[in-house]
Amino acid sequence: MKSMPWVFGAFLLVFASPALAQSDAPCVLSRVEGTTSHVLREGKSLPAQSGMGIISSDSLRTGDASRMTLHCTSGVVVTIGPDTWIAVDKVAPQQGEIRLFDGIAGFVLNWRKPGVFQIRTPSAIAAVRSTEWAMQVKSGATSVFVRDGSVDVTARKGGASLGPGDGIDVSDQSVAEPVKRWGQARIDLCNELLGHYW
Repeated sequence: MKSMPWVFGAFLLVFASPALAQSDAPCVLSRVEGTTSHVLREGKSLPAQSGMGIISSDSLRTGDASRMTLHCTSGVVVTIGPDTWIAVDKVAPQQGEIRLFDGIAGFVLNWRKPGVFQIRTPSAIAAVRSTEWAMQVKSGATSVFVRDGSVDVTARKGGASLGPGDGIDVSDQSVAEPVKRWGQARIDLCNELLGHYW
């Protein structure tokens, strides 16, 4: 199995906290669908539950019929689709870093103050200030779709600025394809995976 270089991902902010009470946690799991979602913390696998606080260094995994929604007091909402693995690496006011290892996640960012949120995948970068977009990782390749706002995507070879309705695919070798307008069938599949909460 070949090793893939990590490239850095999207700009946005998140804040998180452990399995604290909801009122104490800057980021909280507001919704958990299905029974096969887990939070990986300090080498332990904890069943994901609504109201559970999330801290930096936590990883979240969903099963094939599960979804989760992560709400942060900073204004960031992350919808985690089925068969997905993400990690919250860093959280602080107006900045944050998440890794998307595999699967699909939708993001909504509505900041009143300038900030930067970074998402890393094995093959692409998406830089965001205020927008709605989705990212999917499959076999090391990355797809990015923008529903609203703008996202700057960077790969080792190529990249582009995306607007509403635009999408881009980046190969597992971090080579960006040209920007395309996503057809309705592909958008519908993305929405189906993420559910109507996104």
